[in-house]
Amino acid sequence: MARGATLKDIRRATEKQVARAIQPQALSRARAAFERIKREILGEFNSHPITVEIESGPLGANISGTLQGQGNLFSFIGFESGSRPTSAIRALIRKSYVSAGAPVGKHIYLNFHLPTKDEIYLSTPLPWAAGRSWVQGVETGMSGLGQYAYSRKGVSTSRSGTGTQTKNNIRTATYSPRPYVTQIIANATKRLERIIL
Repeated sequence: MARGATLKDIRRATEKQVARAIQPQALSRARAAFERIKREILGEFNSHPITVEIESGPLGANISGTLQGQGNLFSFIGFESGSRPTSAIRALIRKSYVSAGAPVGKHIYLNFHLPTKDEIYLSTPLPWAAGRSWVQGVETGMSGLGQYAYSRKGVSTSRSGTGTQTKNNIRTATYSPRPYVTQIIANATKRLERIIL
């Protein structure tokens, strides 16, 4: 003869049903909050001095202060004239999403998918060095500033059109790293945790 359900069994079954019933509402609210966070991330990214400087192209000014005022990041990094290197990062941010995991007992699980550091670095390769990320360089440091020559009049052998690397040092200068995309994402993750928890 089968054993009847205990109060504990009934409580567990009820909690599971409740979790499943409220999950769609919880997911909807989480998505709304997440979309606000995404807009904040994009706003912070779009207005960041590094983004603004790179998107100003080969004739932009070094508003980020990374190059001690010499030239600009677009030509120092060596982007091709007319390219839009920041678009890959913007696309990664826009692809961020929220998904629901399977309820476990009375608990609802939501997964928030933001770009990871590895994803950001993989999507931003240096134009002249496969396997290296220009975002990582911006954030942690890049060599060659002492050999960087910039001319608004144009440099015929330059990828960007205005900057090139000389064989010898032409100045004593050191690149100044700046917090950038990974810091923006880290800050957003903290804001998200405060909203959800």
